Amino acid sequence: MRYLDSSEVDKLTKKYKILEKEKIKTQFQEDTKKWEKSLSRKIDLENPFFENQEKLKTAKKEFNQNIFEIENIKQDFINFKQLQEISNFHIDDKFWQKEIQQLKNPKKEKIKVNDKKILRKMLLDKWERNLNNEYQKWENNQIQKEKQKFLSKIEEWLNSMQKLDELLKKLSIDEEFLGGLANENLSTKDIETIKKYIDILNTPKLKKLTDLLGRLRRANSFSKQEKIKEITYETEYIPDINSKDEISGVKLSNEIYSAIPQELALLGDDDISMLFDLKLLESKLICFDMEGLQENKYPIESYSTISKEEKEKLGPFILCIDTSGSMSGTPENIAKAITLFIASRAMKQKRDCFLINFSSSIETIELSNGMNVKQLINFLQKSFNGGTDVAPALNYALKLMEGEKYKKSDLLIISDFQMNSLPNSLTNKIEKTKKNKNKFYSIVIDDYFSKNKLNIFDKEWIYNSYKKDIYELNDIIGKIKL
Repeated sequence: MRYLDSSEVDKLTKKYKILEKEKIKTQFQEDTKKWEKSLSRKIDLENPFFENQEKLKTAKKEFNQNIFEIENIKQDFINFKQLQEISNFHIDDKFWQKEIQQLKNPKKEKIKVNDKKILRKMLLDKWERNLNNEYQKWENNQIQKEKQKFLSKIEEWLNSMQKLDELLKKLSIDEEFLGGLANENLSTKDIETIKKYIDILNTPKLKKLTDLLGRLRRANSFSKQEKIKEITYETEYIPDINSKDEISGVKLSNEIYSAIPQELALLGDDDISMLFDLKLLESKLICFDMEGLQENKYPIESYSTISKEEKEKLGPFILCIDTSGSMSGTPENIAKAITLFIASRAMKQKRDCFLINFSSSIETIELSNGMNVKQLINFLQKSFNGGTDVAPALNYALKLMEGEKYKKSDLLIISDFQMNSLPNSLTNKIEKTKKNKNKFYSIVIDDYFSKNKLNIFDKEWIYNSYKKDIYELNDIIGKIKL
């Protein structure tokens, strides 16, 4: 880091434990790099010394080209004096005027080139040294001012993330969701919006409902047959004539070292030792025949079938949220809080998630591919109004379920169900879609549901906003209080 030193980073890390989380730490580092890059660009653009620095570069270039004329030296002095206009630096005018005047003195018959070179070198060195000092003071001042602004902003962000983390833990919402929040450029209003709906979710009854929603569909195990290849090794022993490990018989040879004792005994008698020599020359000594065994392993391939247990991948979520005027107030808050929970649960379970808002028309939000938290927050900040027509939302959801990405989906409708009945063609299409392992659920805000029931759901809940009670609806035994 160029402008933020390690001691300042250590201080933040000690103060905000949230920085120990990898995603928050990564986002902090990325934000710091962006700020430093932006600050560097700002310093370059606002540099009041830029023109003076360019003039100095030109003068030094002339000097290196051995240009030491009095007019050039006078111009250097004028440019050097401009430094006074953009800083608090003061130049000793009398000294430099005197030195330049001496070079112009007509009484001198000849002005040596070396004198002009020395004077211009002195002037350029003085100019460069003071210009660098003044620029450094200005740059340091700018860095300190911008650093304080950045640290104030980053501490506000870290403080908000830390508070959100504590709230998310109470709801068992995964750290992935906090990481998604960290990636967005959230305003204070955004964070307050999230906190508002987390507080709503943290009430006992809604917490129980969200626990049930989190277990809508458990991953099923299935047995998968897998063919595997096995390799075993058989060992065989092959005679090896080059090995002399064991006696395998006798043979006629001239190998003295393997001659049998009876043959060697011939050497003990001078009269018959000549017989030994003769046998040796004719390779007719009776000798032990020695050989060994060489171990040889060879592979044998075989195939077998095993059963392997695998978890079925959980399907996506499709949320259909009633955003009509009748949902304003408490129903709206409940719908938004549950949407926040489902979106975070989808991120935790790495499930695709699609949000469909419906009133008299529909609005769709794709919450997959890393979760677009900003779009979700925009929905949470939206006001509900308009009439109610769920049919377009269901038709859109059914179309999604036909595709590969959203097959085996869990669809959840949150509404007060103050709406007309569905056409038979749509309910028939829903029943057909359910046969492809798609599930349909609903959360009904208040008891209007009992007057206008849609018989399309696998599970149904009723939230009574007046009593703040939750019921599960069962066709056989009626309402079951949770």
